Amino acid sequence: MISGRIAVTLGVVALMAAGQAGAQQDYPSRPITFVVPYAAGGGSDVLGRVIAAEMAKVLGQPVVVENKPGAATMIGTQYVAKAKPDGYTLLQAGASFSTNPFLYDNVSYKLSDFAPISRLITYQFALATRKELGLDTPAKFQKYAKENPGKINIGTTGTGSATHLMVEMLRRDMDIQMVDVPFNGGAPSLLALLGGNIDAHVDGLLGVLPHYKSGAINIMGVSGTQRTPVMPDVPTFKESGFPDLVMEPWMSLLAPAGTPEPIINKLNDAVLTALKTPAVRQAIEKDGNVVAPTTPQQALSLLEEDAKRMGDLIKEAGIKITPKK
Repeated sequence: MISGRIAVTLGVVALMAAGQAGAQQDYPSRPITFVVPYAAGGGSDVLGRVIAAEMAKVLGQPVVVENKPGAATMIGTQYVAKAKPDGYTLLQAGASFSTNPFLYDNVSYKLSDFAPISRLITYQFALATRKELGLDTPAKFQKYAKENPGKINIGTTGTGSATHLMVEMLRRDMDIQMVDVPFNGGAPSLLALLGGNIDAHVDGLLGVLPHYKSGAINIMGVSGTQRTPVMPDVPTFKESGFPDLVMEPWMSLLAPAGTPEPIINKLNDAVLTALKTPAVRQAIEKDGNVVAPTTPQQALSLLEEDAKRMGDLIKEAGIKITPKK
């Protein structure tokens, strides 16, 4: 016979379980916070707002974008890692999510602190050079760099940035020497290239596309697994004889670890529906990005794979960032 105390305890547990099940079935019953760890107005912020607006239509509750920039996206990321795992606080994570733990000693989050919902998009980089150099294929770029070791000045957006890692990948896979020239953003680096102050520049497709079309610069290769529709005549490095020279940065949607699976699945359905919307696809693809939805498990596997690959590159290159005091 069950004692009164045990019966009360079992009853409380049953009520809690019923309450949790009810909360999951009723989800969402209030607004959802969609944390973007970047400043308002940039490309990542615009992407988040477009997707959040469509998710709100599917979920029947507002999905409110909240910008929490700073510390190389770690402020917003750590905020979500510590949030209650109830599906009401989400993170739009970018490629720095995987690389920060290898670049900094003070990162307080790890992959296991999050439950992936879906990958959102991927994009790729282009390698541009001054027109005067006459370099229009990866092979010509490699040959010129080998014949002029350490003389190519290549612009990046700072130590540990995705463009810097792309340069390290170029250096490794082409076995060449270059001089990094860090800029505070892609626009200043591109201006330096157009002005003839640097020889090469790595950037996303949106920045270089108008100048490529006008003939002001040469673009010899892109970093994706496939050619991009916005530059169909530019080959990938992979098809140009550099099979490991592939970099496709990404954006994914994550929730805090411990978020119930039914809620994760409901959010995944909302993301997939949002990404199928013509207006959303157009907003993403016009800049050369690729719509890339996944299941939660696929998103986790891709995050793990990316962290391993980028972590190995960072360690091999000996990159470490010490925050300024």
